Amino acid sequence: EKLGVIHLDLFQRGNKGGAACFVTQCSKVNSNGELRMPKVIMSCSFSQRRVQGSSGTEMLLLKHHDFETMLHEFGHALHLIFSRTKYQNLSGFR
Repeated sequence: EKLGVIHLDLFQRGNKGGAACFVTQCSKVNSNGELRMPKVIMSCSFSQRRVQGSSGTEMLLLKHHDFETMLHEFGHALHLIFSRTKYQNLSGFR
């Protein structure tokens, strides 16, 4: 069963701000009982630090703080995806 959509925007560019989680469409149970799928954007500003792996492949490394940030924001995204309510204003967090 599809629960919702999470769009990922993880890397730095231009004047993009820090990490955040945005709702583009709240979940809502319509009067006919159908669920409107929630849509979320998880945004971070990770640097694209690349290193050469032992097998010769290029790897992208995250700092520990970046990994914590990603998990924190993903928690917000999951909260928004799993919210089920009749009223969209009560969906997720405010």
